[in-house]
Amino acid sequence: MRPKIALITPYSELGTLAAEVARELDEPLIIKQGALEESIQIARELEKEHVDVIISRGGTAAAIRRNTDVPVVLCDATTFDVLLALHRVKKYSRRAALVVYNPVPGLDTIAEILGIEVSQFCSYEDSHGVEREIERAVKAGFEVIAGSLVAVRLARERGLVAIPLYTSKETVREAILKAREIALVRQKEAERVKRTQAILDFAYEGIIVTDEQGIIQVFNPAAEKITGISAAQAIGQKVDQLIPNTRLIAVKESLQPELGELQELGKATIVTNRVPIIVKNKLVGVVATFHEVSRIQNWERKIRKALYSRGLVAKHTFDDIIGNSRAIIKAKIQARNYGSYESTVLLVGETGTGKELFAHAIHNVSSRKQGPFVAVNCSALPESLLESELFGYEEGAFTGARKGGKPGLFELAHGGTIFLDEISSISPNMQARLLRVIQEKEVMRLGSDKLIPVDVRIIAATNEDLAALVAQGKFREDLYFRLNILRVRIPPLRERREDIPLLAQHFLDKQRPGYSLDPVLLERMQHYRWPGNVRELKSFISRYAILVDEMPAEAIFDEFIAETHRLANPPEDAAMAAGGDQSGETITVKVGPLEEMERELIQKMLVRYAHNRSALAKALGISRSTLWKKLKLVQ
Repeated sequence: MRPKIALITPYSELGTLAAEVARELDEPLIIKQGALEESIQIARELEKEHVDVIISRGGTAAAIRRNTDVPVVLCDATTFDVLLALHRVKKYSRRAALVVYNPVPGLDTIAEILGIEVSQFCSYEDSHGVEREIERAVKAGFEVIAGSLVAVRLARERGLVAIPLYTSKETVREAILKAREIALVRQKEAERVKRTQAILDFAYEGIIVTDEQGIIQVFNPAAEKITGISAAQAIGQKVDQLIPNTRLIAVKESLQPELGELQELGKATIVTNRVPIIVKNKLVGVVATFHEVSRIQNWERKIRKALYSRGLVAKHTFDDIIGNSRAIIKAKIQARNYGSYESTVLLVGETGTGKELFAHAIHNVSSRKQGPFVAVNCSALPESLLESELFGYEEGAFTGARKGGKPGLFELAHGGTIFLDEISSISPNMQARLLRVIQEKEVMRLGSDKLIPVDVRIIAATNEDLAALVAQGKFREDLYFRLNILRVRIPPLRERREDIPLLAQHFLDKQRPGYSLDPVLLERMQHYRWPGNVRELKSFISRYAILVDEMPAEAIFDEFIAETHRLANPPEDAAMAAGGDQSGETITVKVGPLEEMERELIQKMLVRYAHNRSALAKALGISRSTLWKKLKLVQ
């Protein structure tokens, strides 16, 4: 923004000259005409319009300066201008009175050069003062007056010869350039003050600044709120009288900063920094900044959540766990009750039963639901990487460590929940570190010697029997008892077959709204064992939703379970390649109970005949209905 400069001139010719110079300098100029006391009201109006600098001359400039806060630049006549005016005086007299506001230096030399007598009359502040000076000049025998436009006008009213003292163009140019420079500096200073004031007014931390005597100079709104003392009461007071337990005076005397100190301030506990302000090796004051501890704790939670909210939110609730079976209802009730406690929860269940879903739901009914939810699969990462992910690391802790270090997942979960899936897979070393975190509620980053307190609830999950692993020496007994406080067993899908239609339709509605599952297919699905549990069911429905318009429903299902069986029982040709009969005329089954041998035989035959039931029934020499019954037993 360009500065606003105004000129208040006592005569119109100066205004015309200034306008010409301003155009040459490409500097906008507000021009007003007025002299002495009449210029004061003009200047006040310009001040309201936020003019940066006013240019004027002589007594008019002095009057403006006394009555406003706007900087004033003098545009007084130079010695050369005085010389020109007095040279004109010689036409009328050898004696002249010079009536000007500011004394002219070197006037005696000018008078000597011109060969005339000149006396200065300079004691006035308004037009009445000018009249008195003219009266003094007349009494001193002067009949010719030279000087300001006001003096010229009043002298001529008395019938005296009066020669005006004009300002030259060069003087006007210098005045405008100086005014521009002052205006720009003033604008920058105003911007700096505004920025500083905005920082003080809107800073979340309390700020108190004293001078070298310990007198409070700054007391911002945050300080008012924290202390309960208004700035009007505080500013100008001795800081140690206002806040008896302050150490600002001690810092003033020691010249040593005190950082991160705890202090009781009324009913509040604050963390404060106290720093001496030293300019050119001299103490000029002390500044204190401080926060309430409770607010810092709230900010810490918000910052952790905001900066590290890379999906660290529990997205599911108990409403997302589909099922009406007694087994799943029992697990949900148990888990929901556990949610209101702070103890560690251990979720036990086969792969694909929904352990992470339960972990989300438990977090969302707990008192920590506003905090982060951090999930990590312990079996998905090698030990070295898992350690750095869980506990974080300092800069330079190892080759490739991120500059500035990295917080671990326990730190990110502060105030919330961390879900440790596949807990049985962690190494003995990691088991020891995890046990320490649970016991001490502290973590230490890799490459650091500092302990970081963390407030985290742990939910662990496993698809293995931890007690058996403890018996085998593969899992720490003390860690097992730390984890196995609140235990929830999540039933496999084969124990809640009545939930299969609900789950299947739920998954189908998300992909093909309006579609329903064939009743015959549903019956077969309910008799299938679903070794992959809900995850396997969801995978099948995804395939079904895509292929249902292209293939019979049962064919889609047969193909799907054939692949599942192939995972559990490698194809016959693979067995033959390992040394078996490659003629295709034999099938090898494991010796065992007749029912198990028959089940394995039918499974392998079903694969060999590409799930063509008619061909399989013919090969086995049984009817399709008998085969159907046997297939139900297999599934």
